Amino acid sequence: MRNTLLFFLLSTTVATMNPKAQSWVNGGNTLSANGTIGTNSSHSLLFETSGVERGRITNGGNWAIGSTGTPSKFTVNSASGVSPFRAQIAGGTKLIVNGNGSTSIGSFTAGPANGLYVVGSVGIGTATPFRTFELAGDQRLTSSTSPRYLEFLKPGASAPDYRLEHSSAGSYLYISASTNDFASFCDIARFSNCSDTYKFTVYGNALASGGVWQASDLKLKNNIADMSNAMDIINKLKPRTYFFKTNEYNKLNLSGKKQYGFIAQELEQVIPELVITSTEETRDSSNGERNAEEIKSINYTAIIPLLVKAVQEQQQVINELKNELLELKQAMTKLSNGQSTNADVTSAQQHHH
Repeated sequence: MRNTLLFFLLSTTVATMNPKAQSWVNGGNTLSANGTIGTNSSHSLLFETSGVERGRITNGGNWAIGSTGTPSKFTVNSASGVSPFRAQIAGGTKLIVNGNGSTSIGSFTAGPANGLYVVGSVGIGTATPFRTFELAGDQRLTSSTSPRYLEFLKPGASAPDYRLEHSSAGSYLYISASTNDFASFCDIARFSNCSDTYKFTVYGNALASGGVWQASDLKLKNNIADMSNAMDIINKLKPRTYFFKTNEYNKLNLSGKKQYGFIAQELEQVIPELVITSTEETRDSSNGERNAEEIKSINYTAIIPLLVKAVQEQQQVINELKNELLELKQAMTKLSNGQSTNADVTSAQQHHH
C-alpha cells in the first residue's frame, strides 16, 4: 500500500513539473496528433548506442552522422576504410561512397582513390546519351598546370595512342602519337594561332585523297600581269638531291629517304616571294620542352606557273625553228629540182634570223 501511494505521488509530481511530458514506448506509440522528439533549449540532440554518440542534430538544425558537428545540412563521417554512404534499389547498390574516398555509381565496386567509377552511360545535358559519355552543349577543358592535354588510349601494348596537347610554348595545339603511354612520342600535326605564319602544320608526309585546292578566284585578285622571261628564271634554279638531318631535328618527323628539291636559301636569291621564314619547334631540349628556331620553307606549288610559262616560251622557239626548217627544206627541194638558186636558200635562212 505504501509503495503504491509513493508511485502515485511521484507520478503526480513529475506530471505537475512537466505537463508536456510524454512517455515513448519501445515498439511504437499511438498518437492522436503530431509527436515531437527534441529540445526546447539551445542544445543539440544526440543519439547514442552502447554509450557512444552515433549522430546528432545540432542546435542549428544540421544533421551529422559519425560527427559531432557539421557546417552542412547533412554530413556522414566514417573511419578510414569504412564506406560512409550507400543507396540501393531492390537490394542492388546504385550509389556508394567507398572507404578509399572514391564514389561508385551503378556498382558497389570501389573506384580509383578519391575518384569516380561509373557503370553505364553518362549524359551531361542529355538524358539519352548515345555513347558511354555524351556532353550536350558547349564544352571547355581548363588546366592551369603544364602539360595540358587530352588523351585517347586504346588498350594493347602495340596499339597507337593519341594526344591533343595545348603547349605553353607558342600556345599551339599539338596532335601527337605514342605506343608507350607517351613515355616517348612524336608530333603529328600542329594548329597555330591566328597571327602565326602557318595555321596548320603536318610533321611528316601528308595525303589528300581528294586533292588539295587553293583559292584562286578572279574576284580575289588585283594587279594582274602576264608572266615573261620564265625560262631565264628556270635556268637560274638549282635542283638538288639531299637527305634530311632526321636525328638532329627529331621533332619535325623528317623523312629518311633521298629527297629531290631546292635549297630555300638558294631559291630565295632567285624568287624571294616563294620562300618564307617561320619559327618552328624542331627538337627537344634537355628539360623535355620543344626548342624553337627559324626555318625557311618553299612554296613548291607556286613554281608550277613558272614551269608552264617556260614550256610555252620553249614551245614558241621550237615552232619557229620548225617553220625555219620547213622553209629550208622547201628551198633545198627547189634547188635540187633546178627551180631556185642558192640565193633563195640564203634568203630563207636570213628570214628566220
